[in-house]
Amino acid sequence: MLVKNIRIVNIIFSVFLVVYGIYFLYNLSATESGPDSFLYFVFGTMVAIQILLGVLSYVYSSKREKLVNAENILDNQLMKEKEEIDKENSHRNKELNEIEEKLFSGLKSTDIVDDFTTMLLSNIANVIELMQGLFYVVDNDTNTYKLQGTYALSALTELKDIVKGTGVGGIVAEKQTIHIINDIPENYIEIISGMGSGKPKIMTVIPVIYDEKTIGIIELFTFHKTETILDWENFGFKEKVGAMLNSYM
Repeated sequence: MLVKNIRIVNIIFSVFLVVYGIYFLYNLSATESGPDSFLYFVFGTMVAIQILLGVLSYVYSSKREKLVNAENILDNQLMKEKEEIDKENSHRNKELNEIEEKLFSGLKSTDIVDDFTTMLLSNIANVIELMQGLFYVVDNDTNTYKLQGTYALSALTELKDIVKGTGVGGIVAEKQTIHIINDIPENYIEIISGMGSGKPKIMTVIPVIYDEKTIGIIELFTFHKTETILDWENFGFKEKVGAMLNSYM
């Protein structure tokens, strides 16, 4: 806006300078003694103002040009960053679609809840480095959660039912939020499978939700964190599994 105003004033002064220049030359030729000192002063002042306006116009035009160039560079950077983010999101969405396909592969072909829960845990093991998995399903008659599906569980292992509000699984069922324990107590559980004996470091407990009710609990035991591979919460895992599990109940 400032540059535009300077240019307008510059044009106006240019017109006045031309008109006054003609008048000045006319007086110079019409009088024997030439124009008086006042005319020289006015003419010189107008020339000085015209030069000043020209300089200001050039300075502000240069600044404006630099600003426009900077804005263009910034726009290009933002566009490039957006393209990179879109590319990353597209790649991540592709990964999530592949993960979802692996997680739920073959589940619709199962006829009973035991097969469904066991197959889901096996599918999870194909996505993450799962050492052991447990799938509890609600028993509405006793209001407890009974073990229905397992992965790599020793036949010697005896597990109690989960009571809502009691223990890690029970609290997860009550709060309906995924809970991750990064340091499992040594005496909590021991993994005995074809991969050998060992103690897991990470326990991920996932509530299975349908119609705002916890109808199942999944416990995953791993040596490494799983959320770096799959963000269970944002993936909507507990609701997706809940919708499938409900069809068996």
